[in-house]
Amino acid sequence: MSRRAILCLVVMAALFPVVLYGAYRALWSMNDDAVSWTGSNLDSRRRLEWFDAHFAASDSILVSWNGCTLDDARLDRFAESLESGRYAWLDRVVTGRQILEELTAPPYGRHRAEAIAQLRNVMIGPDGETTCAVVILTDAAKENGREVLRELRAVAQDDGGIDAESLHLAGHLVETATINSASLATLKRLSLPSTLLVLIVAWPFLRSLRLAILVLATASFCECAALALVHFGGSQMNGMLAVMPILVIVVFVSGAVHLINYYRDALPHLGAAEAPLHAVRVGWLPCTLSIGTTALGIGSLALSHVHPVRLFGIYASLSMLLVLASLLIVLPGSLVLTTRYEAARGRIPSKPGHGKFPSRFWEAVAIPISRYHGAFVIAWIAVTLAASAGLPRLHGSMHVSDFFSRDTRIFRDHLWLERNVGPLLPVEVVVVFSDPGSWPMLDRLQVVSQLEHAIRTTPLEVGTVSMAAFLPKPGDSATVRDTIGRTLFNRQIESRRNELISASQYLATEGGRELWRIHVRLPSLSGTRYEDAVAAIENTVRRATAALPKEEQLRFSVVYTGMLPLLADAHPALMRDLIVSFGSSFLMIAVTLAAGLRSWQLGILAMVPNLFPILTVFGLMGWIHPAMDPGTMMTASIGLGIAVDDTVHFLTWFRRGLADGLLPRTAVRNAFQHCGNAMVRTTLICGAGLAVYGVSSFAPAARFGILVSLLLAAALMGVLMFLPALLSGPLGRLVAGIRK
Repeated sequence: MSRRAILCLVVMAALFPVVLYGAYRALWSMNDDAVSWTGSNLDSRRRLEWFDAHFAASDSILVSWNGCTLDDARLDRFAESLESGRYAWLDRVVTGRQILEELTAPPYGRHRAEAIAQLRNVMIGPDGETTCAVVILTDAAKENGREVLRELRAVAQDDGGIDAESLHLAGHLVETATINSASLATLKRLSLPSTLLVLIVAWPFLRSLRLAILVLATASFCECAALALVHFGGSQMNGMLAVMPILVIVVFVSGAVHLINYYRDALPHLGAAEAPLHAVRVGWLPCTLSIGTTALGIGSLALSHVHPVRLFGIYASLSMLLVLASLLIVLPGSLVLTTRYEAARGRIPSKPGHGKFPSRFWEAVAIPISRYHGAFVIAWIAVTLAASAGLPRLHGSMHVSDFFSRDTRIFRDHLWLERNVGPLLPVEVVVVFSDPGSWPMLDRLQVVSQLEHAIRTTPLEVGTVSMAAFLPKPGDSATVRDTIGRTLFNRQIESRRNELISASQYLATEGGRELWRIHVRLPSLSGTRYEDAVAAIENTVRRATAALPKEEQLRFSVVYTGMLPLLADAHPALMRDLIVSFGSSFLMIAVTLAAGLRSWQLGILAMVPNLFPILTVFGLMGWIHPAMDPGTMMTASIGLGIAVDDTVHFLTWFRRGLADGLLPRTAVRNAFQHCGNAMVRTTLICGAGLAVYGVSSFAPAARFGILVSLLLAAALMGVLMFLPALLSGPLGRLVAGIRK
């Protein structure tokens, strides 16, 4: 086996450059489009794509700063500096002052107060003075959003004379670039500390510098190979894939701890030559079941319609198979090499290495659980049911605060802009005229104006803009003069129809239909549920439509799209993904365990204690913090997959005790003696490694790390208390009967 061990290490070393190259390319491919965090199967997603195809709405960045008012000279300097810089990512810059001057000049001729009211909460703030610049981008901006923001900030500071701390930015590109930066920062800053913490926690089981180095080298190889899979698979990194490397390491190291536990248990009896082979013979099945169920739990996320979550499910589950192969092929050889070194120095123990204190401790734990097993089971069920009563309160959430913590720059910028300039979340209300040639264009314009006016009257703080803002206002009186004026005005805009369609982003055609766009903005940080905000707009438009003459109502329909309706639809979709992924992972893991343990009763029994952490932790979440973001949604399936590991190893030792003729209660104590330390250690390894990510600036990754750690801690309690109580009662006797 030593020859095979050296060969495995040589092959791993030879592949390392290729793996490192793939990992490097994967890290530089970070592209976390904010829209990708919504379900690809949503009707609102398809409506948004339809809208983009017809109105060709370019991406833009809203820019403002402390003291940016209509008479701030820095506004013009900033716009002129950007436009003279000839940046490939820049289309044009529009400022609030420019639009105001256009609306008050001929041919529009608005009064200044009227024009300011028209632009309030869109380009001009609630105070009527604070304004902004809208930087309209080209498609080239998507290639490197972080570089675009760096250059934009440099222009604002160097040419515009704007203090960097007082500059506030918002927009789709800003969110995407910030997610990318936060994801990369998560990998760069937290990977090494979490890996070192994992090794420190695992050290009492490794107890050998050489073995620790070999385990670290193999785990690092698996980590880099997992990232390389993303590159060679033709995908790009995203925020959730940033937690995949540490997940690979903790699963490998925890699996190594269990395999080393089998090895150290056999070492005093079989000697250095046979112990590694015995560890593989005894441990391959529980290790395969443990890591295999983890892969199934993670792989169930591939059913999600949220693109980053689906990619995580695919690549992280494939990485688990790589971890399993490395664990069973490379680690036994590493044990052989390490054992030779220890044997040469007389460090091979002659007695089982459980120790007196751990034995007494686990004896003290096992005896009361076995004796009062009925009370433990009843108490456990009561706690689970009480906590799970909070499950119906859970709901999906895709707010800004679900992606960025309140102390981040982007969150503070959003807050400042919404308070001083206006709401940021867009809703696109598209009025579709099915037969525009059957009535005058002026009448169609008036319908759009009436709907826009109704939207402005909603109780929500809104800003709106439509084609009506950029056309002269005809008279509304019934005098002959005004009637003639409206007729002439209608002819004028009819003659300019094609020009308006090609030059404006507020009018388009589709076949024989005419599409008029009302751009609406609503607040993202007001605390209003997105579903309620969209419903308020829809109800307002519905009431305004009902007030029109019946013949006019039949001539048009309304389509609601934009980021806000998309996010509103994404909330229930997250819960559907949670139910589907967890349900499928539960079934797949149960079937796998039943097949691996050769008993459907044992397969079901193994799943029962692992429902406790999911129901309890998520139930408590429902009472404390019911909002679930994509990172939180992922944890149920992953937590289940990892939590099953300790159950498998406990049942393995329990069945070995039964096979040796022990009674169920004695077999429970035997299982505690042999794998109690390993179960606690592996939970600490996984929990500590993932909990480090709780300080990530990318909120879904932070919640993922913390929540999985809590799930693993709860799962350990279930395996150490609930499962032994079940096995000490009638179910244990049933299992003993199965063995006979």
